[in-house]
Amino acid sequence: MLKRCFSKFLPYNPSSLNLFSAQSHHRLYNFPYYSFSKNRRNEEYRKKLEEEREEIAIKLEDIKIPREKIETNFSRSSGPGGQNVNKLNTKAEIRFNVASCDWLEADVKERLKSKFFNHINNDGELIITCQTSRTQSRNLEEAFDKLQEMVYKASIPERERKNEIPAETHYETRRRVEDKRRRSDVKKIRSGNFDW
Repeated sequence: MLKRCFSKFLPYNPSSLNLFSAQSHHRLYNFPYYSFSKNRRNEEYRKKLEEEREEIAIKLEDIKIPREKIETNFSRSSGPGGQNVNKLNTKAEIRFNVASCDWLEADVKERLKSKFFNHINNDGELIITCQTSRTQSRNLEEAFDKLQEMVYKASIPERERKNEIPAETHYETRRRVEDKRRRSDVKKIRSGNFDW
């Protein structure tokens, strides 16, 4: 293989090939495969995150929305329904004031404001509209489903971001850089570019 690789650029000389074989201990010809330590640490970090998510006891079904405390409005929809949308108020809208509601905890309110600020108007009211269905009742149910999902996402406490992936040691950094340099040298040999 070495002979075929260099035959295009160098005249055949057995002594030169012996020279290359004698210097096979050079870093260009040692190609051990290493699994990078950074990948291993990232994998351990992902597993730890998955374990923490499994420990979260709250589920979507556990979120109960008190409908009697939420304002409900209906208007004419621009969604599907043909001429029906010009006659009936099928578009559903629900709203409530995030700051003054008593069925949400303070930390959940703060996360609602930060995560879904685009659904909150200047008066601090969270507004959800739905007009995807032809019926008023179905649109109202979908709006409450959206609200339930939003409250669920806001109920999950945010993880405190820590540098839990340990930094590379000097040895690991040097080994990773050496592996990259070896691969680069291999590609240079294969491409015939010897301007090192």
